[in-house]
Amino acid sequence: MKYFFIIISIVSFTNDNILSQNVGYSFGRHLQLTETTQAGEWYTFDKFLFHQYKSIFIEAPIIKKLNLHLNHSSYDGWTDFMLNDFAETQGFAGHGSSRIELLRYGIGVNYEVLNLGNLLKVVPFVKVEYERPKERSKKILEVVNSPDPGDSSIFSNWLVSVETFPGTQWLPHFGVRFDLRIIWRLYAHLEYGWSFGHRPYQRLYFDNFIDDVEQPRGEWLSNGTLRVRTFGFSIRFWGPTEKLEKRIDIF
Repeated sequence: MKYFFIIISIVSFTNDNILSQNVGYSFGRHLQLTETTQAGEWYTFDKFLFHQYKSIFIEAPIIKKLNLHLNHSSYDGWTDFMLNDFAETQGFAGHGSSRIELLRYGIGVNYEVLNLGNLLKVVPFVKVEYERPKERSKKILEVVNSPDPGDSSIFSNWLVSVETFPGTQWLPHFGVRFDLRIIWRLYAHLEYGWSFGHRPYQRLYFDNFIDDVEQPRGEWLSNGTLRVRTFGFSIRFWGPTEKLEKRIDIF
């Protein structure tokens, strides 16, 4: 995180708009894709999960309307599975999940495409984020049940394994933010973003037999593909406050 402050300091002191820096905090939810990479007819699904997402950010102008954006974010990466509707009609039931905390460090730019008199701004953004897991673990979950638990021919292996992968990744993140001036130097922000991961950080897998016949392994991956929605606040430090004006700026 210290490198972010070094970068922001260099940018600030090499332009004429140092007095326009913003520091903010955002909190909200993310929809995380759990992808089925292999499964039998009992448990095939892809699913987005809805969980907590937090971020702090610093911004400083590069040129008019174009700003440098730095952020540090954290979220809970959940990998989840459950038996599908077809399995439930046959009387089977099962579900499970595993959590790992992930950290992100991002750098990018945003641009004010619409400014309604310094009261409301529409600001698309694009950035690159570095993601790493904060904690690594491997677990075993007993989460599968059959209509007759005493019948071993239904499921010979009742265990779901959870594997967390070491390593990091760089991923793209883009979206749009709506900035509302509340009072003086205080602003509220509503942000929608999308990021696309390519390196799995956690895997759930399940080996099973039905009527003594080996079935395809069920396998679910999470890789950092998110839909993010956050709400937050920021403060513009130093210098004069933005004055409300009767004008509309577009691009």
